[in-house]
Amino acid sequence: MAHSKTIWLIDDTCPRSYAQAQSSLQRCRQIQNFSGEKSGAWMGDVFKIVPAIHDFFPQYSFATFPDHGQTVVWQKWRKDFQPQWNSLKMISQLEYADFVELQSTLFKREPYENIFEIISHDLSES
Repeated sequence: MAHSKTIWLIDDTCPRSYAQAQSSLQRCRQIQNFSGEKSGAWMGDVFKIVPAIHDFFPQYSFATFPDHGQTVVWQKWRKDFQPQWNSLKMISQLEYADFVELQSTLFKREPYENIFEIISHDLSES
């Protein structure tokens, strides 16, 4: 059960390649084998959860850590909220190229210290 000071950490929100962003592990491996990608990592299309949170849960703030492809979510209403897609169907159709395009906005990485400071501040107000 969540409460007003619950913090969620969502892993695998930042795939590092087209192959890693495939919804199917089998498809990911096929592309990695074809392209010679050595990573072996697979994140799937988990990145789509961030646009969904953005558009449908304005009562939650979120930030993406710089190194590990993780997004942290906490309860704090976002100011100046404007949905970008306003459709789960449209969000479900996002591709890796869309994720790359959103790097400077929705998936902008913040230093750990900044994120921890913001969360601490926001949760102390609630």
